Amino acid sequence: MTTGFKMPVEIPGAPERVTLGQLVSDGMALFRTGLDILQRKPGVYEAEVNQATWWRFWLIVGIGSVIIAIANVLVSVLLDARFGGRLNVVGLIIALIVGIPFAAIALYAAAYVSHQYATKQSSEPVPLAKHAYTVAVVVMPANVIASLVALVVGLFAFGLGSLISLVVSLYALLVTVDGFQMVYKFDRNKAWITAVIMIVTSIVATLVLGAIVGVLIR
Repeated sequence: MTTGFKMPVEIPGAPERVTLGQLVSDGMALFRTGLDILQRKPGVYEAEVNQATWWRFWLIVGIGSVIIAIANVLVSVLLDARFGGRLNVVGLIIALIVGIPFAAIALYAAAYVSHQYATKQSSEPVPLAKHAYTVAVVVMPANVIASLVALVVGLFAFGLGSLISLVVSLYALLVTVDGFQMVYKFDRNKAWITAVIMIVTSIVATLVLGAIVGVLIR
């Protein structure tokens, strides 16, 4: 008996059919690998990046975006409760629904633009999927950690949670720079420039998409 469902869009590297349980299981496996990479376990980053496919990219980005969107909504609820603000339930639901694809779009945009620069600087062409996965397998687990830390620590000291999240994000950036050096055989300066372009693009995309969300939830 055939189980699971086909993906609504064709994604290179995706299985023919998947189940919800398989999506969660495979996604969590990628996250565990991402945590190993953040711990800089020898050989893990290179081995994982060499398995890059669009399926692995969208799987880790999709699941990570869901977790982050939920955590961000809960943080908003927490802030409203702490400071006596009026809870905008409809706005929070809209923010949750659109926040998931918007987070994925922002990361894809950051990967795409930084790949354009890296490709021009490298003598060895690297597929966009491999470049994007080099970013996602580090950034998404780190962003999930940062969001959960902001939520948990925010119960006691919101400012401290934000500071810890910033430290986690900066550390992830350092690891991603290592990834760019590994994939492109770059010197440290070019790897950093690639990472800065990625961050700037991500910030711009997030601001634009955030403005759109702000309009929708008013």
